[in-house]
Amino acid sequence: MPKPPDFHGTTFVKQLLLELSLDRAALQQAENPQAFALATQPLWAHLDQLHTHLWRNGKPFPVNARARAGAQVVANFLLSAEAQARKADISVWGDGTVLDIGKIPAPLQATMRTTAPGALTERVPTLAEPHASWVEALEAEWLKRYGSR
Repeated sequence: MPKPPDFHGTTFVKQLLLELSLDRAALQQAENPQAFALATQPLWAHLDQLHTHLWRNGKPFPVNARARAGAQVVANFLLSAEAQARKADISVWGDGTVLDIGKIPAPLQATMRTTAPGALTERVPTLAEPHASWVEALEAEWLKRYGSR
């Protein structure tokens, strides 16, 4: 797992916060020190415990690809309509797309609308993101607690 403030690291921490929070409504409000301290207690307790099970006790975290241009080519391909259609094909993978189906070429739309036998027919429930002001506070606190271990 990349560490915050890398997008994926921060997203992981936000997801944990949402899952562990006892008061999700507070996360929809602008961050303030008192609410932050209260809402993040379960998060830090969970991460403290988790770090003991991570590679090298969670001291090092992977960094971004050294070949940034190459990584961007791969990411762009994986997000292309063609690659997403292939992934959605039930004979290949059968996973839904991350793309807005209405915005991709019509010939690829049919492939993405086919569902695999036994697949969920409804969208998976999602949790609302915390208020944007929580991101900087979460990243700063994560770095303070775990960034220089």
